[in-house]
Amino acid sequence: MLEADKVMFEIYRDATYSRKYRVVYFTELGDTNKEWEINRALAGEHFYDGFIKNWRKDEAKGIIQRFVER
Repeated sequence: MLEADKVMFEIYRDATYSRKYRVVYFTELGDTNKEWEINRALAGEHFYDGFIKNWRKDEAKGIIQRFVER
């Protein structure tokens, strides 16, 4: 599998008062928000990270989002 065929992500717990779980898809960040999102994830409590294959990635993102919202 080529590097371009997958999306790197991390699930983390926000370090702010809300303590909500959040997900960031690192390989999909644009130049305008990349540094801010990475710093926010680094400041949080790491929960899980991994890669999603581009094939059916929208389905995988939906599953991750439902988990994060719980």
